[in-house]
Amino acid sequence: MNQSESPLKSTGSLSSAREAYGCIAWALLITALHVGITLQGVSTDGSYQERYHRLVQHDSYWFLNIIDRGYQSPVPPSPVKSMEISNVAFFPGIILWAKAVIASLGLDPKTGLTLAAQLATWGFWTYFLLVARQRLRFSAAQCAVAVALVLAHPAAFFLIAAYSESLFLLLLLGFMFWSVIPGRRAFIIAALHGVAMTGTRIAGVPATAFPFVQAWFRIRFPAYQATQVDQGGTRPPGAFSATNAFVAPLRHRFTFSPALLRAAALMLIALTGLAAFFLYCHLRFGHWDFYLMTQQAGWGVRADYLGLFKLAAYQQWTPNWRVASQVGQFLVPVTVIAFVGLAVWEITAARRQVTQWRKRIGFYFVGFVLFYISVSGVFSVRLESMTRYHFCTHVFLMLGAVHAFAEIGPRRRGIRTALITLTTLAALFGAWLHFTFSSQFVRGGWVA
Repeated sequence: MNQSESPLKSTGSLSSAREAYGCIAWALLITALHVGITLQGVSTDGSYQERYHRLVQHDSYWFLNIIDRGYQSPVPPSPVKSMEISNVAFFPGIILWAKAVIASLGLDPKTGLTLAAQLATWGFWTYFLLVARQRLRFSAAQCAVAVALVLAHPAAFFLIAAYSESLFLLLLLGFMFWSVIPGRRAFIIAALHGVAMTGTRIAGVPATAFPFVQAWFRIRFPAYQATQVDQGGTRPPGAFSATNAFVAPLRHRFTFSPALLRAAALMLIALTGLAAFFLYCHLRFGHWDFYLMTQQAGWGVRADYLGLFKLAAYQQWTPNWRVASQVGQFLVPVTVIAFVGLAVWEITAARRQVTQWRKRIGFYFVGFVLFYISVSGVFSVRLESMTRYHFCTHVFLMLGAVHAFAEIGPRRRGIRTALITLTTLAALFGAWLHFTFSSQFVRGGWVA
């Protein structure tokens, strides 16, 4: 086997293998602690099994219904939101994964579904740490900060609940991790992750462009070894500039290389997960878009791809912090401000010196498309469930922001201390919301 086909062998050292196994071990510890703290500190009454089963709420019962009955629905789907009538409202990835865990371990459906989600959480944290250590070269302290910031999100408890967030993030991060590794084996593993990802959440469809975006920017803006712009004012060829970005001849900008062709092929293969589900819907119910029809009939969900550009998306500035739906509405303008701030920060730094923005651009891209698709999907229902959908965006923003702060963060001690203090206070407040919403969730409250 070619050495480039393995992320461990590609580093050429035993320390990298130890690092990978360390990531697996730390991921297991993070998952176990998250579950244990939630069950001990949030859900405190009843037996341990009863508390464990309280992680099955709301959408989880729809998953259990599909696991038990398969997809069932009249044609056209019922306008009544009832799992006993029309349940074709969720992609099959989490269903198939849960059924595999239930069958292989002989568990009851509630336990099996919850355990399946938590096994996926273990995989998610493994890939998260692998990306942080081997792709972004985080130190141990930076990894700890990134993990803490992710867990401080108000909806982070959905990682260990019987929901699909953990599986989707596992597959997406796995797709991103393997897609940038050369070699046939890495290509196949990335493709498998991508197929399963688009078969788990429709939001994964635009994220399949990650390897193409990453390859295009690396080719269009080749890395430059110098650490700063020449004193005479000449910008190095790898530095960001408006001319390089927008004025270059189209024939150079869109020249395809083997790396771009590989990325495009990977993207197309990954989309077959979505295509397979739509084909199933066509063969079973006579409509390829039957999932979308069910969402619209039962939930009133109709995608509005201009939603992010409408003033109605920016009306919530003073939420009731104990109401998750209002927090989700508030997160929309805050996230837009964060993206704009990051863009200005990155471009300003790249114009002054050569930076590692190429390593971060893919994470910003994935975070933005997940955010855009989420807002577009729930804009018609007043951004309902935006708190939960925002969590996936938050994961990639934190990876990019922590890496950027370490490299191009302010050097003035006062400004740096102020930013760290503000971030710490925001994280503590987010952790309090995390505790509040997880308490509501395990008691049957609607939190999304």
